[in-house]
Amino acid sequence: MTEVLSSKDVTYAEVLRIIEAIEKEYGELDRITLQVREYLKNFTKCDKADELAERLITETGLSRPTAVVVANILPTDKTELRVILTLEKGKTFKEDDLDKILGIVSEVCPQ
Repeated sequence: MTEVLSSKDVTYAEVLRIIEAIEKEYGELDRITLQVREYLKNFTKCDKADELAERLITETGLSRPTAVVVANILPTDKTELRVILTLEKGKTFKEDDLDKILGIVSEVCPQ
């Protein structure tokens, strides 16, 4: 049985890079990993999602799990963002906070 030594929330882009590195090093991937890779290729919206998550954490104080969700979804308006920010229990966000987050999203991962 495998023991988990640590865990960390990561973006779709980072998972895709990890899978591609495993494939490069070991060659063939199992069926489930191939399916995950295909899913990630279809739904990864930004190659700089890791950078985006880190900026959201440092510049806005979002928790890592919430910053990763924002980086994976890339909300384009305040309504979408408010839904994601419900993950931040006990925090309230002003309009300026929402504008700042959306500004960082559009700067790092323009769509």
